[in-house]
Amino acid sequence: MKNLFKKTLTVLFLFVFTSNGYAYTQLINRSNEKIKISERQVERFKSYLKGNFYSYSLQVQGGMWAPLFFALSDDGNVSAIVSCYGTNTYDCNHVVEVNQIIEKAKKETNKDLKIIAIENILYDQGKKIPITNQDLKDWNKFILDNFVVIKSEKNRYFDTILDKIKWKMRWQITQ
Repeated sequence: MKNLFKKTLTVLFLFVFTSNGYAYTQLINRSNEKIKISERQVERFKSYLKGNFYSYSLQVQGGMWAPLFFALSDDGNVSAIVSCYGTNTYDCNHVVEVNQIIEKAKKETNKDLKIIAIENILYDQGKKIPITNQDLKDWNKFILDNFVVIKSEKNRYFDTILDKIKWKMRWQITQ
């Protein structure tokens, strides 16, 4: 009886940790087309990569936020960011939060979002593209090579900043 309990507990433990670890993978952009992005979301994406985007949840400009995920709607108007307060992404547990914020964005906007970047890796046209410091310097070229930029005033922003000390999630939706 004791062995059965241990085996059951081990299987349950492995299931929870292996399935949660990859729970967001179905949300990664797998399209073979260039990503559509609005002009305002282009700037938000660059700020996300630098760790200094404006947080609508905290209503403050960031300065030391490690980028975890950047998700975007198919039309390029809605974005969701998950970042970690601090400089190291491994300080924050983010698996649940990325699913929650994307679902919240979908519910509020009726638009599906796909993860286009995990940390500094862009998922575009079926490829994983590392985003380098040189790409940030040649930002316009990088954007033109990987995105279709559209004009739009109907942008929505979602964000979650994870606190590595308190493991607390804060978020809010704004227009």
